[in-house]
Amino acid sequence: MKFIYFVLLLFISNTITAQKSKFEIIISSTNLSEDVSVLSTKNDEILFLVYELDSNDYQPPVINEYFVLDSSKMEIRIEAELDSNKNYQYYLLEMDSNRDYLQLDPIIRIHHKAIVEYFVQGDYLGIEKYLGDDDILSIDELTIPINKNINGIFKIDRYSYQIKMNKPI
Repeated sequence: MKFIYFVLLLFISNTITAQKSKFEIIISSTNLSEDVSVLSTKNDEILFLVYELDSNDYQPPVINEYFVLDSSKMEIRIEAELDSNKNYQYYLLEMDSNRDYLQLDPIIRIHHKAIVEYFVQGDYLGIEKYLGDDDILSIDELTIPINKNINGIFKIDRYSYQIKMNKPI
């Protein structure tokens, strides 16, 4: 009888454990947010953060990628291990401040509810209280698979991004 309980417990624990797989996430742009103004840098310094949504509090991000896109490099590929049974939320930010990108994660983790609320409302002054000059291009659920088009205007600059992720690699 103990053997049956042991086998049953082993079966249940194996089905509950994380089923992580390696995925390739492709972030591309057809219109950078920093390419219109004479004063702009002509490149987008991008921060891509992904948080697992397992509680009301964010843990450290499962993806924390900083990269620069410009007219010669309009796409980045990121490999990440994700559990297809879990829920994730991503933040796509364009860095305009001089702060180090590693400083943004703790701010977002502490204030994510207010930041998301301000983003949904389009309240850029509210977001600015937390992120300063850094711009949020998108906040959304990272689904597996995903093929998300992100288009918008911030201040005078239009931007167009796409996030793609298909089956595990």
